[in-house]
Amino acid sequence: TSDDLSMLHATWHPTQPWLITAGADGTIALFTY
Repeated sequence: TSDDLSMLHATWHPTQPWLITAGADGTIALFTY
């Protein structure tokens, strides 16, 4: 993983309270609020 690219994308779900992120190392994470 490059030091300059830790998170490539983050988006909110349109109808649910979810934040979805994609990392440069291939990980996908789901956060709720």
